[in-house]
Formats: sequence, structure tokens, C-alpha cells
Amino acid sequence: MRNLLTEYWLRLRNAAVVFGWRLESLSLAAWTRLRAAVAGVRILIPIALIALLLAGYTWWWQEVADGLRTSVEQFQLDQHGLSREAQWDSIDISGFPYQVEAQITRPHITAPDRGVAWDGKAVAISIQPLAPGRISFSLEGHQHVLYVKNGQLIEGGIDANKALVKIVAGAYSARQIALELEGLSGQGEYNSQHVELVVQSASASADVEDGDPDAATAPIALTATLNNVAVRGDIALPLGPTITLVDLKAHLRYPSLAPDGGTPNVVSEWRRTNTPIHIERFKLDWGGVTVEARGDIKLDAETRPQGRLRLKIGNHRRLLEVLKAQGWISAEAEPNIDGALNTLAFISGDPERRIDVAVNFQDGFAYLELFGLLPIKVGPVNPLFPPPTLAMPG
Repeated sequence: MRNLLTEYWLRLRNAAVVFGWRLESLSLAAWTRLRAAVAGVRILIPIALIALLLAGYTWWWQEVADGLRTSVEQFQLDQHGLSREAQWDSIDISGFPYQVEAQITRPHITAPDRGVAWDGKAVAISIQPLAPGRISFSLEGHQHVLYVKNGQLIEGGIDANKALVKIVAGAYSARQIALELEGLSGQGEYNSQHVELVVQSASASADVEDGDPDAATAPIALTATLNNVAVRGDIALPLGPTITLVDLKAHLRYPSLAPDGGTPNVVSEWRRTNTPIHIERFKLDWGGVTVEARGDIKLDAETRPQGRLRLKIGNHRRLLEVLKAQGWISAEAEPNIDGALNTLAFISGDPERRIDVAVNFQDGFAYLELFGLLPIKVGPVNPLFPPPTLAMPG
């Protein structure tokens, strides 16, 4: 009987071992198949995500493209509502996938209220789909401009290797407006005088600065650089036809709210704030004369400069000759100014004999300040901007 039980036990144990081995083999095979299936799905997940992202980006690109076309068409309707004319031959949208580009051929805009008419060969508008608040306008080919207002007539044509305007939009208005020019040449008529203009390169920008609680005015940072500007024709510039360098960095305040009326004047709107322009840096290299300036300046009621500037002048003798010829230095002040500036140049210690002086503009006159003595009255200062010409009733 014991041998029989032992035999049954051995058979039962062997069966259990075989069943466990077979179960383990089956589980291992199932787990292998399941893991392979999961691995296949894991490979498909990034592919599906990429396809989903591409589909989403394509949809968004099309939304930006449709929005751009709608904005251009709305601009045309807005101009017609202001009794202006805005036309073009065609609008072509392209640029996928990197950017949205609108090519507007043969644009034509007339604004009688501003006295402006403009015709161009083409304008390219470019928007980055992932940064739709950044817009650039490129003027391509020949551009023709006509301005007739306030007794002035300006008409001319301009060509440039590069003429680019960039705008960065903010929550309610533009945060930055920038201009880049290269290889610009133009010619035209300015009040019956023929003028030819060449600019090697130029850049300018106006940026709204942050961190100011004043809601009525916005702080604006201005920068501008012009290199090798030549002006020829019937207009004779006082220091010669070629300006080597103009470099400016300044700060001012400008009204935050849109002005009343359809034709606001930029200078008038700035003057309305009754705040000065703070010139952080100004450099001029023109006809052998160099000038560096810093200080605060604004315009009085007659658009005459008012404020104080610190100047560093190179080749002051040439500058004095021009100022005398233009009548900006009175005959009474001429001997004192000559003697004072020559003495400053002699004792300056500057290798280029540059001099440091201060000029104070007050009540329509310019005063030269030096040596800590009483200021020297240079002479009267004319208005920088003439008053607008009023139309006489017919």
C-alpha cells in the first residue's frame, strides 16, 4: 500500500511540475506577444502625435493666412469709408510652412485728407505663423509718391535694394515700429526744386517702453542711424551734399489715446504732452564737422527749440562759418564766440581739438555757456516748423 501511495504522489507531483512548466511557457509566450504589441503601439504614438501636430499647424497656418487676407480686404473697406482709395491688381498668399506671405501687386492708395498718393510695383507682407504679432512689409520695385498739402508739393520716385518695415503688435497698439533701408536712390520735385537722394543704409525704430504708470502718455524710445546720405540737385546743403553719419538715441512721451480727427500731426501731438525729448546720444559727421550732443529739448508755442544741450564739436571753425552765413550768429556775438571757442580748442587737450560747450535755448534765442561765466547771446532761433497754410475761401 505504501508503494502504491508513493507512486501516486510521484505521478501527481510530476503532473504538477509539467503543468507549471507548460503554464509558465504559455505565460511567457503571452507576455512576449503582449510586449511586442505594446512596443508596436509605442512606435505608433509619436508618429500619431507628429501627424496630429502637423495637421494642427497646417490648420493654424491656414487660419493666419485667411486672417491676413481678411485684414487686407478690411483695410480697403476702411479706406473707402474715409473717402480714400485703396486698390491693387491681385493678392497672392504663399509661404507654407515657414511663414505666411501676401504678395500685393501694383498697389494704389490716395488719401485726399492727407494730401498723399502712392503707387508701387509690389508690397510683400510677411507673418510668422507662431508669432502672428510680428508683421513685416517689404516695398519691392519702383515706388511713386505724391504729396500736396499746406502749400507744399513733393513728388518723386524711389527704388531700394531693401525697404523693410517691421511692426510688433501689443495688446492695444503697436509695441515697436522699425525701418530698414539699403541702397536707396530716388529723385523728384520739392516745391519746384529738383532733388536727388542716395542713402547707403539707414535704420530706425520706435519702441514703447515698459514700467510707466502714466496712462495718458506712452514712453517711446527712438533710435535712428543713417550712413552715407547724399543730396544733390537744386537744394544746396550748408555743409555739403554728403552726410557721412547721423546716429540718434532719444526718449520722448507720446499720447496713448488716438487723437481726434482723421489727420493728426505727429509733431503737434507730441507737443500736446508738453514734455521734452531726452537726447541720450546724438552723433553727426557732415562735411568735415563732427557734433555729439545730449540733453533735453522741446518746442515752444512758435515751434522754436527750448532746452539745454551739451555739445562736443570737432572743426568748430567750419561750423561757425556756416552758422554766420546762415544768419544764426548775430554780428554782436561773433567776436566773443570766435575768441571763446578758439581758446577752448587750444586748451582742450583733445588730439582733434574738439571742444565741449553747452547751448541753452530760451525765449527764441540761443545762448552759449562756457567757463562758468555769463552766457553769450548767440542770436535768434527761427521756428523749426512753419505754421500750416490755411486755404482761402474761393
